Amino acid sequence: MNLSSRGSPVNRTRQRSGALWQGRYKTSFLQSDLYLALGKTAQARQEAYRDLCVSAPNEPAWTLIRVATQQGVVAGDELFADDIGRRLGRSVAARPRGRPRRQTAV
Repeated sequence: MNLSSRGSPVNRTRQRSGALWQGRYKTSFLQSDLYLALGKTAQARQEAYRDLCVSAPNEPAWTLIRVATQQGVVAGDELFADDIGRRLGRSVAARPRGRPRRQTAV
């Protein structure tokens, strides 16, 4: 199967251009209790998750996903982010861009 030919229909549908898998692969943690709430069995969760992926997310969800993957932070609540940060030994919370402003002496 030629994977490069799969990009054209997707690009037309999503009004994008370029290769389907172009750019750096990025990932983000998924809050497990939200995933587990999709169903009682692994098969039910997989089917529900597949159904979620078929429908397009709303704009606030897209924004959350983009920010999380581009900044390398988690998409979840504060408790989830704190737990992942402790396990990784680093901050996984979104921070403002750029260098902190210099403190001026008064």
